[in-house]
Amino acid sequence: MANAPATPAKDNETNSEPAVVESRIALRFRDFVQREAATTKDDDNWELTAQQLDKILVGETIDEIMDADSGGTRQARDLVGMELTVLDEPFVYRESSDEFDAALGGYVQFQAVALIEYEDIQPGEQFTCSTGAPLVMGKLRTLQANGFLPFDVKIVHAGGKGVLKLVRAPRRAVPSTAS
Repeated sequence: MANAPATPAKDNETNSEPAVVESRIALRFRDFVQREAATTKDDDNWELTAQQLDKILVGETIDEIMDADSGGTRQARDLVGMELTVLDEPFVYRESSDEFDAALGGYVQFQAVALIEYEDIQPGEQFTCSTGAPLVMGKLRTLQANGFLPFDVKIVHAGGKGVLKLVRAPRRAVPSTAS
């Protein structure tokens, strides 16, 4: 995202020359999230439900049928310590409900692949992740806008208040295939 353009603002108290006010990029990002969330269609909710319903309807064993909807959307706040690849697929922005204190007025859903086993998520498993954490949303959008996806990240807590952040996933040695 480029630097914000300067916007003239008139000083009404002194009727003097207008001052130049910088539009903060963070405020522009908040406006972007809110605009995108307002345009999200209910069809997107149906798509997530349909994916799980497809798995249920083709299940052939009790376990396949009963476990088909166990995944669903994962909340980033429940995945602290998780290492994942954020996929280069369209993000879906949604309006936040009143029960959440959403600094940006919305949250994002994105596709990811697990890099490690984490609770009931297996390495290589693709899932939908959701977060309203401003710093995470900002990094995701900037990585996407600059063409850096897919990208490996780790979800971490930062600070005493449990602020969520994304950091680079740890590098790991890859066994050589040479003999």
